[in-house]
Amino acid sequence: MKRAIILIAAAATITILAIAITQDIKETAASEELKLETPKALAREQEDEPDPEPDPEPGPRTYNGIAEGDVITGELTHYCVCEKCCGKTDGITASGLKIENGVEPEISVAACNWLPFGTIIEIEGKVYVIADRGGSGLDKVGRLDIFTPEGHQAALELGRIKGAEIKVVSFPEKREEWRDEWKGK
Repeated sequence: MKRAIILIAAAATITILAIAITQDIKETAASEELKLETPKALAREQEDEPDPEPDPEPGPRTYNGIAEGDVITGELTHYCVCEKCCGKTDGITASGLKIENGVEPEISVAACNWLPFGTIIEIEGKVYVIADRGGSGLDKVGRLDIFTPEGHQAALELGRIKGAEIKVVSFPEKREEWRDEWKGK
């Protein structure tokens, strides 16, 4: 019986030693994996890898199929702040900007229904901001109404201009910020 107990104890000891050795091997392997994840090891690995390709430059932003930088051939008319042109006389544009006859705005104002408020456009070297809307005639791409602070007679004299080249300079980042800025908040 003593022999049986000694054999069982020896087998248990061998089993425990085998488990301990196996565990030690696993810990060593895990330790090696951890070493690979240290900043120095990662840096060494990255030195061996080629540099990734830089992100390509983002393309122009678009709105309803129109991109920044596009030049659109269109038609211009002119308006002032009067009952005939606007149906009202308060000078409050659809974006909330106040315009007045006889007062040149800081940036010239245009009305259209096909670009978002705050879009910057250029026509024959002059810069405008889309700050107003108009009737259904302004729904067509390329159709703009230009605010004429000189009044109704000046708007009539400037009349309708066909074949105008309208360059879309930039779309607004956030319309709310632009609107608050123009309202003077």
